[in-house]
Amino acid sequence: MGPALIEARITPRTKAILPVHIHGMPCDMDAIMDVAARHSLVVVEDAAQAHLATYRGRYAGTIGKAGAFSLQATKNLSGIEGGFVVSDDADVADAARRIRTYGEDIADGSDLRGWYFRPYTVFSVGWNYRSNELSAAFARSQLRRLDEYTAIAQRNGRFLNQALASIPGLQPPVEPTDRTSVFHKYRVRFDVKELGVDMPAVEFRGRLLNALRAEGVDAVLWHTEPVTSFPILQTHAGFGGGYPWSLAPGSGGVDPADYPQAIDLLASSIVVCDEVHPIMIQPLEIMEAYAAAFAKVLRDPPALAGD
Repeated sequence: MGPALIEARITPRTKAILPVHIHGMPCDMDAIMDVAARHSLVVVEDAAQAHLATYRGRYAGTIGKAGAFSLQATKNLSGIEGGFVVSDDADVADAARRIRTYGEDIADGSDLRGWYFRPYTVFSVGWNYRSNELSAAFARSQLRRLDEYTAIAQRNGRFLNQALASIPGLQPPVEPTDRTSVFHKYRVRFDVKELGVDMPAVEFRGRLLNALRAEGVDAVLWHTEPVTSFPILQTHAGFGGGYPWSLAPGSGGVDPADYPQAIDLLASSIVVCDEVHPIMIQPLEIMEAYAAAFAKVLRDPPALAGD
């Protein structure tokens, strides 16, 4: 979804906009913030994959009312599991603390540090979203390496961008001049028409993936359908009656056909570097070998397709 498509989706029930800085590339936040201001909506950034990514000099996750980051094991900043929320709004920070700990009001000076008194007073719906000391300590140790990891990921991603852009039919990620990606995932797209292949993109994707892996490229798939195609969004199983929220009367399931761009993107792209061998720790020589492998397997795309 681009900013120009947001307003058409806003209804009287809309409360917030949740831009996702997918793969470590910041969204066009100024345009999104303008839409939010016109409609009095809150913006909460999903920066789970975008630690240290920047938009016009500002860090992703620090532009909206709040930003959420992941510390899950595969992220650029890992704490094994868990995550954190950032906000410069005291009310938002207090609400996040309550949600984290069963809806209790854990304020500075009256929290659990002393263990001499805990009132257990619940002010809102909440869950057990607390992390643990080991994960926190590990995340703090990784934080000291985050600048280095980010620099390596950006070097490798930008090298692949330049190398793969010279291969007809490939569309490497675009990094606009007003922002920086951290290349949490490196997704490269292909165009079967430009490649001269008479085959559905999803079928050619499998041929390309197998050929690259045969050349030693760490090429994988990460999601083959968008969230809007998941069964739960068609059936709404478990929804309604207040759990997890009530639906508008007469509202049905999400129609996957309303999201053709996401479906087409996933059908016509692959990801280079998986979660076991992330791009942020690979030597440049590996990227050079990967670029050469792409050029080799795409030297004759119709032959790769079996034409």
